[in-house]
Amino acid sequence: MRTSEPLRANREFRNIWVAQALSKLGSQASYLALPLLVLSLTHSPAKAGLVGFTKAAAEVAFLLPTGTFSDRHDRRRTMITCDVVRAAGMAALAYSVAVHQTVLPLILVVAAADGAATGAFAGAVSGAVRRIVPAGQFASAVALIQARNAAVYTAGPALGGLLFQLSPVVPFVADAGSYLFSLAAVLAIRTSMRPQRSADEAGNGFWADTAQGLRFVRRSPYLRSVVVNATASNFAYSGIVLIAVAASYEGGSSGLSVGAIVTLSGLGSLVGSLLAPRAMGRLGTRQIVLTVCWADALLTLLMATTSHALVLGALIALSGLLVPALNVVFGSTLMRMTPDELQGRVQNTVSFMAMSVAPAGPMLAGALLGGGGAAAAFVTFGLFLCAIAVFNTARRHLFDPPPSSAEPPATEPVASA
Repeated sequence: MRTSEPLRANREFRNIWVAQALSKLGSQASYLALPLLVLSLTHSPAKAGLVGFTKAAAEVAFLLPTGTFSDRHDRRRTMITCDVVRAAGMAALAYSVAVHQTVLPLILVVAAADGAATGAFAGAVSGAVRRIVPAGQFASAVALIQARNAAVYTAGPALGGLLFQLSPVVPFVADAGSYLFSLAAVLAIRTSMRPQRSADEAGNGFWADTAQGLRFVRRSPYLRSVVVNATASNFAYSGIVLIAVAASYEGGSSGLSVGAIVTLSGLGSLVGSLLAPRAMGRLGTRQIVLTVCWADALLTLLMATTSHALVLGALIALSGLLVPALNVVFGSTLMRMTPDELQGRVQNTVSFMAMSVAPAGPMLAGALLGGGGAAAAFVTFGLFLCAIAVFNTARRHLFDPPPSSAEPPATEPVASA
């Protein structure tokens, strides 16, 4: 494969991108449909929340072991297994809904299995993308993945609500079908996805391999800075959106206007993802990091001056416009600097650390809203982001480009599954 070829001409990347777009769209639809289903069965908001928590907790909890698993086994087979498990789970749930035999334990089992398999798939697909995309196009590939995810996260919940309105069984049938589509795309891959394990690793046990991924992240100043920034961003952003929704609702905005906040946030991320490669071409890593950090901090402080839904949505959209550049810088560099045999472990280790404290963001936001109101909550989160920006500014060499690992091994076709 030649780097000079446009990424859209890369058939295997294109297939995975499209398949994952549909798969993630189906997942987002069912993610909303699951609590709606529980509410219709039990009329208990607590039980509905338990389902969402179970799926998210399973995905985070299994990130480390599934990252190791994807580095020890053929990544193509891992992705195939994950798609089969997720499709079977959603099909079983759809059948139970259709015959009116759905029970909460089944929903929880399906949600947990779906979350765990999603974590495993994430570890495998990161290594797969590194194999099928030339190193010079890593940034473009990550940007396209970011844009896809932003579009899916914007449209998916609305689609889930619409499909559930048609029939409670439809969202789960659609999700099962999306996993089958992803399965077909993975089966079409002909590039070898078997990790290149070194002789030193060959005799390692499972948890020794897991620890090696943790050590790789811990020993790299660059990766430690990625973890700090990603964790802070996830924590703050999840809380800021909740504050914006609460502030606009209490300010008298309609439900439609409040919903526009989330929509504008997704649209900002989508546009920002498409513009990110151009920003990378003009600015260095340090300039991008500092620009995004200080801009996000100032935009959050500005949110404290208004309760108008559309103004808050516009400020969040501006923030969302900037963050993808940071994600593309970190994501493409992480892919380039991580050896092939560590891709799943390192990617999932960073994701685990970045996602582990995100649920605390809305919790803190709720406490601040109850204690001092929306303005005080925005100021608190804005000052927190200012502290992160100061931290990054003070470390002049923190974001110097780290050395790249060796190029991925020469690709070779695989036998049909």
